[in-house]
Amino acid sequence: MKLPGSADGWQRSPRSVPLLWATRSICPSCLSRSQATGLIGTWTKRTASLALKIGRSVCRLASIRAVHWMAWGTISVKDGDAYKAGSVLIRMDCALHRAQHQETVAAFAIATKTRQVNQRLSQLNSTSSLALEIALSDEAKAQARVDAAEAILSKCEIPAPFDGKVAELRAQPLQYVQPGQPILDLVDDGAFEVVFLAPSRWLRWLERGQEIQIHLDETGRAYGATVVRIGARVDAVSETVKVYAAITNNAPELVAGMSGAVRFLGRMN
Repeated sequence: MKLPGSADGWQRSPRSVPLLWATRSICPSCLSRSQATGLIGTWTKRTASLALKIGRSVCRLASIRAVHWMAWGTISVKDGDAYKAGSVLIRMDCALHRAQHQETVAAFAIATKTRQVNQRLSQLNSTSSLALEIALSDEAKAQARVDAAEAILSKCEIPAPFDGKVAELRAQPLQYVQPGQPILDLVDDGAFEVVFLAPSRWLRWLERGQEIQIHLDETGRAYGATVVRIGARVDAVSETVKVYAAITNNAPELVAGMSGAVRFLGRMN
């Protein structure tokens, strides 16, 4: 069904909503009252004209963060580069951490020898049980320090968790990063997911499996999609609900963050 207002029959929303957030989808509570009103004002019963987001589900958006004070060594990718799962994306400069690991290994060896001596003395009734317990505790603490140092060394090389592309580099080579600092954002572009807001009154007939069409402004093409999930909460201010749909046949020209219009197909009561 063609709609008035544009040459191709697709209505457009009067204003855009910021798209492509690194680790979250557009949520109704993030929209101001004026933005929400602007979107609702263009909805008809059979066609929703609104800004939508194309993006992989949250489980396939990864923000790699530093786990310890480290300096970047070498990086093998740049913004927009594709990679395979398991490939090393970043190598950190871990010379200091390797030296600290060697120190903890030496301390553990001393604690082990001390425990062995105290065990032998205990067998000869030449030391107290308290001294033996202290030696055993010191050895356990030394082992824990070795484990902690090895855990840090395991983060010196950052492998790719899945096939995808680099969304953004958050740090530069030779830069020191602090614990918890984002250093790399990754996105899996193998399968895209549409996220948009629909009027809450559509819950009367909206259900999983319904077919829709997505017309993207960036490509100028329409794509078939199917509703896969419906949000569990209605925003009381904008009276909208979040809807998720999977594009039926993904195309290589699709990029996370594209926007356009969504149209529901079939009969709706």
